[in-house]
Amino acid sequence: MNPAFILMKLRDLDDSESRLGSVRLCDILPGMPSAGFSTLVAYMEQLREIHGLRVSVVRFRGAHNDDISISDLNIVAYGRKSLVMLRRSRSTVLKICLPADAGTEREIHSASDYHPNLRQLLNWGTVDVGNREGVFQFLELDGFGEPFRAKHVSDLASTEMMWNQAFEGLRHLHRKSILHRDVKPDNMLVFKGNVLKINDYDISCFKTDRQELRRKVGTRGYHSPSSSMQPYKEEDDILSLALAFYSAKLGIKKSSRTGRLQILRCCLDPHLFPACMRMAVEDALRKLGLDQEQNDEDNEDEENEDEDEDDDEEG
Repeated sequence: MNPAFILMKLRDLDDSESRLGSVRLCDILPGMPSAGFSTLVAYMEQLREIHGLRVSVVRFRGAHNDDISISDLNIVAYGRKSLVMLRRSRSTVLKICLPADAGTEREIHSASDYHPNLRQLLNWGTVDVGNREGVFQFLELDGFGEPFRAKHVSDLASTEMMWNQAFEGLRHLHRKSILHRDVKPDNMLVFKGNVLKINDYDISCFKTDRQELRRKVGTRGYHSPSSSMQPYKEEDDILSLALAFYSAKLGIKKSSRTGRLQILRCCLDPHLFPACMRMAVEDALRKLGLDQEQNDEDNEDEENEDEDEDDDEEG
């Protein structure tokens, strides 16, 4: 049985770990699978019942062999690369992913040091399935925030407050030679007291990784409009941040490079967006050579390119 199935939907296991043995295969699969996949699931469920197969026991082991009880966990989101669970007793979040992905994120967290506007790594460990150890790894992250939305930037003052926090978090990453590369509303969380924290280093990298800097990643609508032929720079993070704020506040985002450039050059109304944000955008555009009108030959090509989109996840 594929162990990935085990981790998809354990949301009903809130009273006792002993119930895990009675969970049906259908109960732990992603919601709304394709019709063909549904047929396969039904067939596998029949086989499980005929042969009396049991779901493998899942064990979460921390770095110091401190187990985390499944009964303490609830699924809050899952995406293409990871599963996110709330640890109720500590109000922390477990992000579960493949070992290689978890290792990269741990390295980023370690290098970023502490900053009040960055999500903090508290603990990490392995997820064992049956007798297979380390099938997945988990990262335990501080607090449980809500995704950045329009209500957090309802007026000019709140927009300025949120921008300054996000900008300082990003600048701290940049000072540590880290590029986020997927800045968007769902990767910024707002905690008690309106504290904004940048989250999710799924596709972040170090400035020294020249090969990775040329790989096209991110989420459609929030990409910096700089040329895909150029290596990613910290100014690209700043422009993505501005596009995220524009989208959160006005509910508008553009998939085309032309549309994103227009937003950044012409649409940041001073009555809606603070001077500090507009100045940061102007500076980033200038450094990337995007501050002047130009004939962008690849506009239409980029509009139709396939882009690596990260699924929305809470954490």
